[in-house]
Amino acid sequence: MYVTGFSRQSRREDLERYFARGGADIREVVMKSRFAFIEFRRAEDAAIAVRELDKTDFEGRQLTV
Repeated sequence: MYVTGFSRQSRREDLERYFARGGADIREVVMKSRFAFIEFRRAEDAAIAVRELDKTDFEGRQLTV
């Protein structure tokens, strides 16, 4: 999944923790300067993340998922 909107100070571990809350099983987080790719082990976890975390506040910024 493609994620953008986080600050440049955000760390990979912060994104992983945020997207794993609720028990989602994350395979990998690849972080670039302005976007990240988050890969889930289960497709249903990715679908839930899109539905529940898009346009949410993450460290004072709005994420686009």
